[in-house]
Amino acid sequence: MQFNLLGPLTVVHQGQTVLIRGLKQRAALGILLLHANRTVATSRLLTALWGDDVPPTARKGLQNVVAGLRRALHSATDTSVALETRPHGYVLRVPEQDIDWYRHQALVEQGRAEMAAGAREPAVALLREALGLWRGPVLADLVEAGVDWPETGLVRSARLDVLEDCVEAELAAGSHHELVAELLAEYEANPARERLCGQLMLALYRCGRHAEALSAYRRTRDTLARELGLDPGRALRDLEQSILNHDASLLPPSGDTPAAPWTADRGEREPGYDTPPVSVEWKLVSVLMVRAHFDPHAQHHDPECVAEGLRLAGAAVRDEVRRHGGVVTGVIGSMWQAAFGVPRSQEDIAERAMRAALAVQRRLGDHAPNGVITRMEVSAAVTTGEALLSRHCGGDRRIDLTGGVLDRCQQLLDFVRPGTIRVCDTTARAGHCAVVHSPAVDQLGGWLVTGLLPSGPAPTGPAPFTGRGEELGALRGRLDAVRTGGRPHLVTVVGPPGSGRSRLAAEFAAAAGAGDERVRRLVGRVPPFREPARPGLLGGLLASYAGIGPDDPPEAAQDRLDRAVRGLAGTARTADWLMSRLAPLALPRPDGDAEQEEAQALPAWRRFLEELATDAPLTVIIDDLHLADDAVLDLLDDLASPGSVPVLIVATARPELLQRRPRWGQGRPELSTLFLEPLPEDATAELFDAVLSMPPLRNGAGLHTRVGLPSRAALMARIDGNPRFAVEYAEALRDGTPLSWELSARTLSQADHLPDATGLPVPQSVYSIIATRLDTLPDHDRAVLQDAAALGTRVTAAAVAAVGGRDHDEAAHCLRHLEQAGLLRRVPAALASGDQMEYAFRTPLVRCVAYVQLPRTARVAKYRRAAAWHGDSGAEFPDQVIPHEDPLSSRDGCTIAECSLEEPSTRAPMRR
Repeated sequence: MQFNLLGPLTVVHQGQTVLIRGLKQRAALGILLLHANRTVATSRLLTALWGDDVPPTARKGLQNVVAGLRRALHSATDTSVALETRPHGYVLRVPEQDIDWYRHQALVEQGRAEMAAGAREPAVALLREALGLWRGPVLADLVEAGVDWPETGLVRSARLDVLEDCVEAELAAGSHHELVAELLAEYEANPARERLCGQLMLALYRCGRHAEALSAYRRTRDTLARELGLDPGRALRDLEQSILNHDASLLPPSGDTPAAPWTADRGEREPGYDTPPVSVEWKLVSVLMVRAHFDPHAQHHDPECVAEGLRLAGAAVRDEVRRHGGVVTGVIGSMWQAAFGVPRSQEDIAERAMRAALAVQRRLGDHAPNGVITRMEVSAAVTTGEALLSRHCGGDRRIDLTGGVLDRCQQLLDFVRPGTIRVCDTTARAGHCAVVHSPAVDQLGGWLVTGLLPSGPAPTGPAPFTGRGEELGALRGRLDAVRTGGRPHLVTVVGPPGSGRSRLAAEFAAAAGAGDERVRRLVGRVPPFREPARPGLLGGLLASYAGIGPDDPPEAAQDRLDRAVRGLAGTARTADWLMSRLAPLALPRPDGDAEQEEAQALPAWRRFLEELATDAPLTVIIDDLHLADDAVLDLLDDLASPGSVPVLIVATARPELLQRRPRWGQGRPELSTLFLEPLPEDATAELFDAVLSMPPLRNGAGLHTRVGLPSRAALMARIDGNPRFAVEYAEALRDGTPLSWELSARTLSQADHLPDATGLPVPQSVYSIIATRLDTLPDHDRAVLQDAAALGTRVTAAAVAAVGGRDHDEAAHCLRHLEQAGLLRRVPAALASGDQMEYAFRTPLVRCVAYVQLPRTARVAKYRRAAAWHGDSGAEFPDQVIPHEDPLSSRDGCTIAECSLEEPSTRAPMRR
């Protein structure tokens, strides 16, 4: 018999899972296994099963639990397991090698002994084998149900101790590149562990990610101060100073040097480390400016009271901006400036900025910040466009923005009345699905934002559903298997942005209950940010089942939830317990602590699903799972464990989820992953033609300009099987391009030389999707991609190394990573122009976005290094990007929109 504690509690005998029924029996078995072959006192078992409130009949109940365990564990073929009664308790006799926790301990002892003897490789192998026994949190199903003991906390801490020992040995061997992803995932769950933080900082530093290393230190410092009132230990403080000083002692033992800081062009290395490096790049950002207006008599108040009011108002602005993913970049008196899309790009920056403005307006408009300032109103303006972002990678991590988008925002704010929010045309068009807005009537133009639209799962939409029939059939097959087999299953649909994950989930949700009214479906979406009065994922799933709409009054919503829960619960006591835990999720209060309430409700939510799946098939469909926190991910993984309720969970996610949890969807038959490949060309053409033939619909903000239809082959190459890109390009050709988008991107790629034979611009959403995807790359991979974009449509490691001033092996390593990420593809050897391995961009759009983010000075530097390398090596570039001998002489003003549909160049190879 095999007993597994490191994850959900399971008992396996001769390849079959032994079913241990009831929470009390599972809890008793768990505490006995943690003390295997040792007597566990009756009083300890009573406390473990009933907590501090032990009922008078508990001893009789314990006897029944033990009798049930004996029946479940009895086997005629395995006499090595026995549950024996002692005068003052019970002892579970079982060979320690049959318990994964004890096997884990034995491996750890051997590994540490090897490490003490200086045998690093055998030690790492043993410790990794020990860590591989973990299938999730210890006794995950019991902890999820609210059963937790001091022993489980010690076991959890022991796992992290082993991981840190293993990482220390691997860092000493120079394996920092391979460890970064794992360390980031562990650190997200345990930011207060100083040793883990120090190892992550060292690995990031050795990978050239200095700013991220310092950011990890600051997060741990803030966490310790907030939760414990402590400062980091001396070792962690000294490590931070060593990173700031680029201490040579941080170098790997192999003698490798960390990636040196980059100058403004992200390619020229600094000659020394004395000056903190600065990176500069073009970004598409949304700028929010907020101004607080006090009551007319505020000037007669004590200046200290006014200063206190401004301080409290500033705290509210910072809180809402941070919650919506923005950064406050400046404060002048009663005006605050924030930016969205920095330092990393986001697809929905316009929506985030407008939601943040509305949230600030609600918080400061509902009540005055103190008793002296009796009234406060807020005016706000939002503009979207290009800006030059400068990041200071030293200790202050300052962010500077420059560009006309800030001036336009200031101009709008000067003419906004108190209590009003005005946005530019580009912002209104990008976020028209999220807010209610109406056109402004004065000469400045723009739009007035008045409220939020209800958010929910993506609708199926008018565009045809094509090219995903095989994937839809696979999901239906999984549903049939769950219905007939009575076993849970979790399917994760993984695809890049725009690949149609949400549409596939919506089509499956519509078809899941077709022809069977007994099928129960819960449909929800992980919100990108939490709204205080709106439900999160779990609350949205509850509202989906209860039929609660976003506009339902509180009384009606409460009544619907109450009827839905009480219709499932067997007893009034159970119903009351479920309602007390679930109501804060589906009906959140503006002043409630959403994270704390969700954590407290997890056991009740699991019980709710169990009741739902008792007498009818249950399907749970979740969109954007990559945005979920670790608690939700652990819950879903546990629901798909053996012995759980028969439920099919279909979750969609971006590849970032697999970067965060590399083993997600693997290792058990109850888990599977469905990867969405690009649409075939015929399906892409069908979707494109269907949208193109629809009646024109110019409901976006501002004027539009007509564009000509490019060659079909060039267009399909740029869409590259992405359904979202096909729809956006078809709409641009059908309705015209918004003039506001062209104006907001006018100088983003000024003085560039990417020819445009078609005149078809890149749609704003397409640009944002690609820019966001590029920003998920590690800094060194992203820098190599930009070097490749400056070279041409085909590149080699030698060329990239020359342009970026980096080592050849480093360049080759990054190119392989970019190929694995789906941004580059390897050119077949028969088509390569030389004996070196060549890579080509998967789509010209990726090259365009990577290239136009570089400032002009960076492109000039890269051009000169490429020319010098070309002259020295005699290599040829059949499609070189830059045709001019002097790049500084060009003032073409090529924009984001214009550069994307570049045709392959027919110029002669550049020669020195």
